[in-house]
Amino acid sequence: MASYFNPQLYPIVKIAFMMIMGIIAGNYLQCHNSQIYILAIMALLIFVAVLKPRSWLVQSIAIYVCFFLYGCYMTVNASKESSGICFDKPTLFKAVVLTTPIMGKRTFQTDLLVVDSNNTYKVKSNIMAVGNGKISELKIGDGIEVWSVPRSIDDNVGDGVSKFNYQTWLRTNGYKARTFIANDCWRRCMIDVSHVSILDKLRLFSVRLRRTILDNIRCLGLTGSELSIVSAMAFGDKSYVDRDLRDDYSNSGMSHLLALSGLHLSIIYGMLLFLVYPFRRKILTQASVIIAIWVYVILVGMPYSVVRAATMLTFCSLAFVLSRNHLSVNILALAAIVILSFSPHALNDVGFQLSFLAMLSIYVIMPLIHGMKYLSGNILNLLWRWLKGTVCVTLSVMIGTSPLVAYYFGIFSPISPIANILVLPIATILLYMVMILLIPIPMLQSVVVKVVAILAKTQNDIVEFLSSLSISHVKVIDMGIITLFSMYVLIISLVVIAYIVRRRYSLYR
Repeated sequence: MASYFNPQLYPIVKIAFMMIMGIIAGNYLQCHNSQIYILAIMALLIFVAVLKPRSWLVQSIAIYVCFFLYGCYMTVNASKESSGICFDKPTLFKAVVLTTPIMGKRTFQTDLLVVDSNNTYKVKSNIMAVGNGKISELKIGDGIEVWSVPRSIDDNVGDGVSKFNYQTWLRTNGYKARTFIANDCWRRCMIDVSHVSILDKLRLFSVRLRRTILDNIRCLGLTGSELSIVSAMAFGDKSYVDRDLRDDYSNSGMSHLLALSGLHLSIIYGMLLFLVYPFRRKILTQASVIIAIWVYVILVGMPYSVVRAATMLTFCSLAFVLSRNHLSVNILALAAIVILSFSPHALNDVGFQLSFLAMLSIYVIMPLIHGMKYLSGNILNLLWRWLKGTVCVTLSVMIGTSPLVAYYFGIFSPISPIANILVLPIATILLYMVMILLIPIPMLQSVVVKVVAILAKTQNDIVEFLSSLSISHVKVIDMGIITLFSMYVLIISLVVIAYIVRRRYSLYR
C-alpha cells in the first residue's frame, strides 16, 4: 500500500508542484526588476548544488527552489511581454481572416492574424454587419486592410455569472488584442507574408488548406448540421455550428466534442497505432505516429488545446517506448512543466486545468473502477471490453472534473456518462470515416461521405434527444473556493480509502 503513495516515486511531480507555486507567486510580483533578483538567486542555488555534490538534501532543496524561482521568472517575463501594438489609437493594419465570420446580434465575429513589417499577432474582432453585405462573403484565408482602434484584452469584463476568465483564455490562446471594425473601415487586399515567421507561415498554410478541404467535402454533398459537426470535430472550425446545436451539446454534457482536444487526438492516435501495429517495431511505429499527430496539429491551425494534448501524447509515447508506463503520473507532470514553460498563463486557463484533471483521474481513479469484479463478469468478447473501458474512462473523468466544472460554470450534467456511452462510439467511427474521406479517390469518397452523413445525423439526433430531457443539466448554486477545495479533499480521501480496501480485501482481481 505504501508504494502507491511513496513521494520518492514522483520526483517530477514534486518539481512541477514547485514550479506551479512559483507561477502563482509570480502573479503577485508587480515589479519587473524582480527578474534580476530571481536570476541571481537561481544562479546562487545552482552554485551551491554544484559545490555540495554529495549532499542529497542540499541538492534537492536547491533544485526545488530553482524551479519555484523559474516559475516566478517565467510569469513575470510573460506579464511584461509587449507585441508593439498601439492600444487605444486608430491604426491601419493588414490581416488574414483565420475563422469564418459568425453572425452575432449586430456584428460578425471573426479572428484575424495581423501581419505587418514588425510582427504578427492574433486579434478578436467584431465587424459591423449593418450596411455591408460583403462581410458574409469573407472566407478563411482572405486578406483585408482594416482601420480600427485595437483594445487590450485586459479591458474585457466577465459576464458576472460564471467564474470563467475570458481574458486568461484569450491570452493563453495567443490573442493580443480585440477590436471593433465599422462597416466602411475595411476592404479586401493582398497580403505579403514573406517576412513572417515559419510558425505563422505554417498557421496560414493550415488555414488555407482547411478551407480547401472543407470546400471539397461540401462539394461531395455534406451540408447543414452534418457538415458543421464534421468541421468542428475533425478540423476545429466551429463557425458552421449554430446556437441551437451548441446548446444541445452543452446541455447533454457533450460540448467537449465540438472543441478539438485530447479526446479527438486520442481517437486519431489509436487509429494510427492500429494501422502501424503489424510492423511491430516499437520505436519506429511510435515515432511515425507522433509525427503524424503533429502534422495533424499543424493542419488544424495549432490551437492551444490541441498542442497541449499533442505534447501530452508525445511524452506518453516516449514513456511507452522506454517501457516506463508505471511512471505515467511523472510523465503527466513533465508535460505540465513543458507547457507551462512556454505559457505560464495557461495555469489559470480552465481548459488546462480540466485536461490535466481528466488525465490524472484516468491514471488514478480508473484502475479502481475498471478492476472491480462485478464489472468484469464472464463476457470476454472485444465489444464488451471496449464498452467497459469507455464507461470506466467516462466515470473517472466525471468524478475528477465535475467539481471544477460546477465551480467555473455553475452547471452539472447528470446524464453526461450516458451521453458519452451512446455518443462516443459514433464520434469515434465518425472521425475514422472523415480521415478516410481525405483520401483523394472519388469512388471511395462518394461512398464514405454518405456514411459520414448518416453518422453525423445520428449523433446530432441522440444529442438533441438527451438535451431535451428535463434532467439533462442541473444548475448548481454559486460554489466558493472553500467548497471546491472541500469536494476535492473528499474525493482524494475516498480514493485513498479505495486503494486501502483494494489492498486488503478481494474486491478486485
